[in-house]
Amino acid sequence: MSDIPDPDRRARSFGAVAAAYAAHRPGYPDAAIDWALDPLAGRAAPQLLDLGAGTGKLTASLVARPGTTVVAVEPDAEMLARLRIEVPGATVLEGSAETIPLPNASVDAVLCGQSFHWFDEARAMPEIARVLRPGGVLAALWNADDSDVDWVAGYHEVASRDLRCPGCRAAGTARSCPHTRPSAPASAPRSVTGCGSPSTG
Repeated sequence: MSDIPDPDRRARSFGAVAAAYAAHRPGYPDAAIDWALDPLAGRAAPQLLDLGAGTGKLTASLVARPGTTVVAVEPDAEMLARLRIEVPGATVLEGSAETIPLPNASVDAVLCGQSFHWFDEARAMPEIARVLRPGGVLAALWNADDSDVDWVAGYHEVASRDLRCPGCRAAGTARSCPHTRPSAPASAPRSVTGCGSPSTG
């Protein structure tokens, strides 16, 4: 994002936890991907780009879809190394949303799994438009916690306790105090942002 100091450096700061990302980050519901790619119905052998692919959680789901060709672009070298291990069926390239290493009009869809918020939109959007073919798709997907699930609500309660100011902690204020922003919303949205399909959390 443009308001984050040195976003290029931040985008390359996750490599030290690449193995943990691969082991613990959730994947993406097929229903969300179906919804995102629905405008491409009828296109033969669509070319898909996973932008900011990380260790390949979304990439793996895209590669598993019959008839697709998948390119994954990621700026962090250690994430790239893990991505190549996790998803050998994708073409994996070093690059970023601001400098996509692909020709003009080369992909039918650009998908961003849990990555779009890191992009410098002023630079990234023209690049995304450049590589998309006419009628192509841009879909940004996020997983969100479902606080209607008891253990998730309990986790949010515990996680927010230490963020309360001392007076509200002493008073036992529920969920969070009005003086401190909680670490997670008391009732998180139950949809994947950008597509409106159910989230797995």
